[in-house]
Amino acid sequence: MTTATADSEGSELTVRARAEEQVAVALEYVQGKRRIERVIEAADALLTRYAGEPDTRRRLEMFFELVRRNFSQEISVEFDGSVFRTQERAQVADAVDCVFQIECPDGRHGVIAARYAPPGTLGLTAAEWRAAMGLLARIAGLGAGGHARCVR
Repeated sequence: MTTATADSEGSELTVRARAEEQVAVALEYVQGKRRIERVIEAADALLTRYAGEPDTRRRLEMFFELVRRNFSQEISVEFDGSVFRTQERAQVADAVDCVFQIECPDGRHGVIAARYAPPGTLGLTAAEWRAAMGLLARIAGLGAGGHARCVR
């Protein structure tokens, strides 16, 4: 009789563990979706601001400020003589770097470099942050009159 009780308790624990695992997966999905929604909202806000601002320097400054406030405390944007840069910080063990080259058909060019230490202000994973930076850097490239591509 004790064997049957032990088996039913073991089954109950297995069912409970699976249920907790499913809840954790669902919660991570919802949280991930919210993080991505915040990235899309930021990209939309940047595009909206760009639409009303014809000055390239000002557009890049808007990009810089958006990224600095929401995505990375360490960022540098250099383009056609304009430079926007935060203070360099001490290297963090799990920090992620990325660099984008901006190129325009008229020969103007620049560089966007940023470093991120998860979870950051939006709680993004390293992969989510790299994807977000790719989207935002490409918007910055378009705002400068060209395109941006990831070089690291």
